[in-house]
This record gives sequence, C-alpha cells and structure tokens, in this order.
Amino acid sequence: MRRVLGIDPGSHRLGVGCLVQSGQSIRLLAAEVIEAPRKESLYPRLGVIQARLLEFIDQWKPHEAAIEDLFQHRNARSAFHLGMARGIAVAACLERKIHIYEYAPAKIKSMVAGSGRADKEQVKKMTEMQLGLRLDLGYDATDAIAAALCHVVSPRLDRMGIA
Repeated sequence: MRRVLGIDPGSHRLGVGCLVQSGQSIRLLAAEVIEAPRKESLYPRLGVIQARLLEFIDQWKPHEAAIEDLFQHRNARSAFHLGMARGIAVAACLERKIHIYEYAPAKIKSMVAGSGRADKEQVKKMTEMQLGLRLDLGYDATDAIAAALCHVVSPRLDRMGIA
C-alpha cells in the first residue's frame, strides 16, 4: 500500500489530501483545508499551517507528497507569501522524511481532467469521478487531492523527471 499526500499551498488556506493506492485501487483517506486566521500577520499564519500540516502527516503517514508548483503571479507580494507557505509545506514533508514531487498546475489539470486549462469545477468533478465519490470540500482540498491523484496516475518515468 502506498500513501500519497497532496498539497495545494496557500498562506491563508492550505489544502491537503491523502490517497492510498493498493494495486489498481485508489481511495481517499482524508482531506481538509487548513485555515489560518486572516487577522493574523503572515508568520503566525504560517505557524498555524505548519502545526496542523504536521498533525495531518502524523495521522495519515504518507510515503510521498505531491505539491503544486508555483505559477506566474501578478502580485509579487502574494507570490512571495505563497512561496513561503509552500516552503513550510516542503519543510514539514522533509521533517517527516516524505519524498516530495512537484507538478505544474497545468500538468495536474491535464492528468486529472484531461486539459491543462481545466477550471477548478472541472478538476473537482473529474477527481470525484475517478475516486467514485462526492467531495463536499472547498477547492483548496479538491486541488490537493487532484495533486495526489496526478502523482498516483503519472507514469513512473515522468515522476523521476526522465520523461
């Protein structure tokens, strides 16, 4: 059995989801949106996100993590904050000795929804269809599950950076 953590980084809301793969079977173990209080400044928010992410990792014990890579951002400050949140998530995985794989947003959308330009609703619907369940979660959690699903269904050579 292989457990894969999906992470959709954010400095206010970080989506996480954990899938388990056994043979051809893939199922969702857990998913949530880790929310940090908006009234807090950046560093306390990152502390909340880090603490809750470590709790999630300790509870579900993933072997690998798939994290959405950064994309072009119009606002430099927002991009910087997103990068810091992503760094917190990467550090949490490294602390727990979890192998990390990065995927561009377009790659995740393409692998899960069939198009690199799919919108969040299309990604959610296709993720639900592939897992055979209805997700009553926010897009942050759905995107995290999609990242994990992308990793599970990606060809091995692609994950190794060879393809």
